[in-house]
Amino acid sequence: MTPEPDTTTRRVAFQTLGCKLNVPAVPAVPGATSGVPGVPGAPGVPGVPGVPGVPGATSAVPGVPGVPGLNLPALPASVVVVTGCFVETSPDVYRNVPGLYLLDNRRKSAALEIVDAYLRGELVEPERHAPAPFNFDTPSPVFRTRSTVKIQDGCNTGCSYCIIPVVRGRAISRPAAEVREAVRSNIERGYREIVLTGINMSRYTDADTDFPSLLRELLDLPGEFRLRLSSLEPELLTEPLLELIRHPHFMPHLHLCLQSGSDRVLSLMNRGYTRAEFAQALAAIRGVVPDFHFTTDIIVGFPGETDADFQASITAVEELGFGHVHTFPYSSRSHTRAAGMDGHLPEAVKTERAQIMRNAAEVGKLRYRRSLLGREEEVLVERVVAGGSASGYGQRYVPITLSESVNKLKVNGVYKVILSELEMSGEPVFHGHLL
Repeated sequence: MTPEPDTTTRRVAFQTLGCKLNVPAVPAVPGATSGVPGVPGAPGVPGVPGVPGVPGATSAVPGVPGVPGLNLPALPASVVVVTGCFVETSPDVYRNVPGLYLLDNRRKSAALEIVDAYLRGELVEPERHAPAPFNFDTPSPVFRTRSTVKIQDGCNTGCSYCIIPVVRGRAISRPAAEVREAVRSNIERGYREIVLTGINMSRYTDADTDFPSLLRELLDLPGEFRLRLSSLEPELLTEPLLELIRHPHFMPHLHLCLQSGSDRVLSLMNRGYTRAEFAQALAAIRGVVPDFHFTTDIIVGFPGETDADFQASITAVEELGFGHVHTFPYSSRSHTRAAGMDGHLPEAVKTERAQIMRNAAEVGKLRYRRSLLGREEEVLVERVVAGGSASGYGQRYVPITLSESVNKLKVNGVYKVILSELEMSGEPVFHGHLL
């Protein structure tokens, strides 16, 4: 039933599941809602939720059987907009939930219009909105110290395990002029750190502008800011990029997806490189910045993965010096080549291998962080507790806590410190001494 038009004050909340490409979408919507009468941006307050989703989300929802990862509000007048990759792969899961609307990936920026139409008592037809995959503005005032700018979407690579080409389509790039303006605007608004994100940024191209050319233009923008890349494929680690990593605005951290240390499994995955080629790329960067921080993804239990293949992945993690490893037990996705491969492993084997890999990764993480003790680092403060401590992330994307002169520190401030101690309770966290 269509609701009566309602002009009372509404609040909005967001629940985010899944990958890095949901990050720019979430702050952009409260940035838009803050200027709309009756729908003020108030993240964290139930009322009008938007929920970017991810394929494979599995958490149960009390009172809503079969709706993964979605906490529906108790208020009966609420409207829910669900968007993201899970909507693309499993729309029937959500289709019959009252007061819930689905938006595909390329229409997710229309979430505000959907909610506004619903609250005005208008007929809501999400599919009538034009696709706009890059139509996300950054909120002002600044909600966070870090702003994410989406520059690319989709992928043409065709990794055998990946559903991305199905749910996000072929690779598309945001016009370079739009990217430059978005980054410039975010710096002007006060964001001290800009993160570029995309499914496969190595394939970025807009007319004569490839990714290294775009990156150089962004790094040369005026202002006090740090620039990060969310993740890259190894194919981009060429001479043009090596020339840029010494730039003072470029942060010495990259997330490079290895996925397996076995050349046989890499071939089955259609990754397009060997372990030796991956190692050469890391060595080339370390030749320029010796303590550069590399993190990675590893999939264990891929179809046909033998004990020897798995051991090759363990050896790669031990030898390549990663500061962090995201470990994923292989999960089959329909419409992918890997789903039809022979040799799918039992869940118990995948779970066991994942734990062994995580243990090896923790050893590597600790080794890398200990190598930074006594070094100088610049920390971007994200949180200050009066009379307590301040915390944030360093240039190499390592967590740092400050406990001295806390009252003089400000959120969104950048401070030079010496990494003086490594606290070992849970996640290894540095204690910094202000310079």
